[in-house]
Amino acid sequence: MLTQPEMYKILEDSRAWSTGHYLLPNGRHGEHAVRASLILQYPKMAEMMGSALAELWCESNGQAAVQSIMAINRQGLLLGYELARALNVRLLYIEKESSGTLVIKQGIRLIPDEKTLLVCDILTEHINLTEITDFIKKSRAAAMGLISLAEINIREAGALPHRTLARFSFGDYDPAECPLCKANFPLEKPEE
Repeated sequence: MLTQPEMYKILEDSRAWSTGHYLLPNGRHGEHAVRASLILQYPKMAEMMGSALAELWCESNGQAAVQSIMAINRQGLLLGYELARALNVRLLYIEKESSGTLVIKQGIRLIPDEKTLLVCDILTEHINLTEITDFIKKSRAAAMGLISLAEINIREAGALPHRTLARFSFGDYDPAECPLCKANFPLEKPEE
């Protein structure tokens, strides 16, 4: 099984974990960015990450409970595909329409009582898990848990059991008080 130190090395070697001056999704500024797309762009690495997540989940929860994988963000779709393939279950993708409504498109639906495992590439505080789990409950299905390649500054994932391959705790700053801004470091927005 892939260990956290091995995952940190993969993130570092692929430059998916970088240091600089970044505009974070929550509007604050930070010194670090983690971009799973720099790993997942390579099919063999994507397959390896999906298999590692499947192992991680099954180690503590078993496979029998999971009937589908639900990618909860666009960046988690490729990872979700590889995880679903490793567990031999179907993949769903939830997205938000311009109106703010959560939907599953392409005629795919959650089945009542279906047990789905949520997946995202990088779990951050700006992902609204309550909204997603409420959507699943309204579909009369059940969210079994959440799994991700990495999580940043997550203290809890609500009532959902969650697993990750790498945990980060990075400081961030209010833009008005950011020491990197005061030192005139250029601000970058990590590509999503």
